[in-house]
Amino acid sequence: QIVKDLGLVVAKKTGVIYNGIDARPYNVLSNDDLSKVRKKFALPERFLLSVGRFEKRKNYPRLLKALSLLNKNGHNLYLVIVGNDGDDLDASLKQINILNLSNNVKILKDISAHDINSLYRLCSLLVFPSIYEGFGYPILEAMAAQCPMVVSDLPVFREITENQFLYFDPNDTESIAEVIWKVYDSALEQKRMVEYGLIRVDMFNYNNIAQELEKVYRQ
Repeated sequence: QIVKDLGLVVAKKTGVIYNGIDARPYNVLSNDDLSKVRKKFALPERFLLSVGRFEKRKNYPRLLKALSLLNKNGHNLYLVIVGNDGDDLDASLKQINILNLSNNVKILKDISAHDINSLYRLCSLLVFPSIYEGFGYPILEAMAAQCPMVVSDLPVFREITENQFLYFDPNDTESIAEVIWKVYDSALEQKRMVEYGLIRVDMFNYNNIAQELEKVYRQ
């Protein structure tokens, strides 16, 4: 948008530098570490994970409706949301009560980086249902943690993932539910995503980001 507004001269001097990530904290977690976190939060063997502050753009109420729809179809899925208070927390809590999801949803606040990293490793699937994001750091975290994911059909998400994942319409509850189940129920699709993610996330390591930044400064 900056290039569009300011024109060709700016375009010639413009570069895109992504956020970076260090994958090591996810790789050093032992089975014992993971077992302790699972026990600490009383988590089931399989669960969905969403990460992000309770803001309207995170779209949690619609995700909860999708979870309810899946469970009404007999799938009995469990969702963990890691997010601190925001302007949409009350709406999300109300939705949980209305949909009778109190036994299928756990909200975690103010937890440590170690615990968040462990949740990425433990979960069956990351669900990122935002209706707007400037970037989408949880995508990198999930890739680093070898975690399959489904995400909103946003241009920035397609850019980060190079159109290699499965995407849903964040404004359509049935679309969210359909794509969640398509990946949750497919070990082959999960394996493909994890293998792709490990290759893709390496492009976001800090050495590569530093080299890209240096190129921009030298232009």
